Amino acid sequence: YKSQVKQLQYKIEDDLYNKIQRLSMSNQVTINTIFEVAWGILLQQYNDCDDVVFGKVVSGRNVKIEGIEEIVGLFINTIPVRMQIDDLVSIEKSLREMQNNAIESIEYDFCSLPKIQAKTNVGNNLIKTLLIFENYYIDEKFNLLEDTFKFTSNREQTNYNITLYVIVNNGITLQLLYNPQIYSKDESLLLLDRLNLILMQMTQKQKQIVDQIADRCTLTG
Repeated sequence: YKSQVKQLQYKIEDDLYNKIQRLSMSNQVTINTIFEVAWGILLQQYNDCDDVVFGKVVSGRNVKIEGIEEIVGLFINTIPVRMQIDDLVSIEKSLREMQNNAIESIEYDFCSLPKIQAKTNVGNNLIKTLLIFENYYIDEKFNLLEDTFKFTSNREQTNYNITLYVIVNNGITLQLLYNPQIYSKDESLLLLDRLNLILMQMTQKQKQIVDQIADRCTLTG
């Protein structure tokens, strides 16, 4: 099974992390939203279009069900995110639009992805990549459990050829799972480099338009 998925780790520099935090606060959007917009811009560049769709994982616990906070079990679900942003729209406006769309879509977090795909012309081809945002705090005192529990190994794999984990915990680490039958290690690393460059451009001049991001983050080379 090892040939079915490969993994890359990519650490966001602390300086860029701090700039991402400031961008988040100044626009009153989440860091998750910033990465959704950055990922959308990257996909727009790769596909040479301004209308892209990718999947994102949601907790599913925002659904208005009485007593849901006391229900045991997983509610996680994958839903499609559509990014239709004109090249002349500014970064800050793109962030607000993405955040507003996310808020409006919360009540549909429970919807079945196969049913959503069935209502489109592309069916199962609606989503090609998956974005997973993980924001959690690990207390160092839990290291005391190492004497009791021993972690041997784990294996993560999704149904998508590209899955990006954004892990926020005293910094940001990107974890990319990719299908080595389709993408090489160099191609996958280049994808992360380009995403990092897009984030840098977004944080430096949030009033610049998306088209300027595309010009500076060329896919050549």
